[in-house]
Amino acid sequence: MTASTALLNRLRDITVARPRPKPIRYGAAVLAVSVVALVQAAMLGSSAPWFLYTPAVVLLTLFLGRGPGILATILSAIGAGLVVMRADEPLLLTPVHWGASVIFVLTTLGLVTLVEALRTALLDADRLREERERALVVTAEREAFLSGVLGSSTDCIKVLDLDGKLTFMSEGGKRVMEISDFNAVAGCPWPDFWQDAGNAEAKAAVEAARKGEARSFIGKADTYRGTPKWWHVAVSPIAGPEGRPDRILSVSRDITELRASEEERERFVRLAENSADFLSAWPAPMAACST
Repeated sequence: MTASTALLNRLRDITVARPRPKPIRYGAAVLAVSVVALVQAAMLGSSAPWFLYTPAVVLLTLFLGRGPGILATILSAIGAGLVVMRADEPLLLTPVHWGASVIFVLTTLGLVTLVEALRTALLDADRLREERERALVVTAEREAFLSGVLGSSTDCIKVLDLDGKLTFMSEGGKRVMEISDFNAVAGCPWPDFWQDAGNAEAKAAVEAARKGEARSFIGKADTYRGTPKWWHVAVSPIAGPEGRPDRILSVSRDITELRASEEERERFVRLAENSADFLSAWPAPMAACST
């Protein structure tokens, strides 16, 4: 960082510092003008009565605000007038001095207005910078939260383009699909991962999502390493800025164990129903009691 940049940053920090109470700001303006008046009278006298006041007013406006700047302008005009006033003049000042005083006041008030605009711009820039920094922090926290949620989920969460090609997969999804590098499957047609009827279901779900409809189905698909699995899949459209489907969300849940337990239960029921032992296992009905 150069010395000039550091100086500008320091100036900005002082300018946009927390606003000081009015009595302090106006009191500082009176004190500063008084000091300038003493220096002006000692060094320049009546030869250049307004020379030091203008930069003083500009700095006071920059650091303290418009009100103290206007007060400093009025006090500066009075201070310069006291230096050049003459008792033998009807109005204590010559016409030239009156004209110069008016010009000084008008030009200095113009400078006060410009400096106040600069000060306001600095304040706005600092406020926008703080808001941007807060927004970046909030965004980073939100992204970290979403990343943690997606990484912790055991579902395979994917984003497809409208052609059904993979553009994103969650960290948890890569684990359950046994994928170490998403680039290996990025851009691949998602329906091609599905087998048998699941392929047709996946294509139909993508087509429905293009139209703004949500679909779900159960299908069979192998992981990237070839592990066979059954999945419950929910497919829904992701709306773009104009409200039309822009991308497609696919959430696949591994139901392989549930599917296996259901198949085992169905197999047991079929075996039981077809077994003669199943019928003989039931107790014989009790004989009717005779009266």
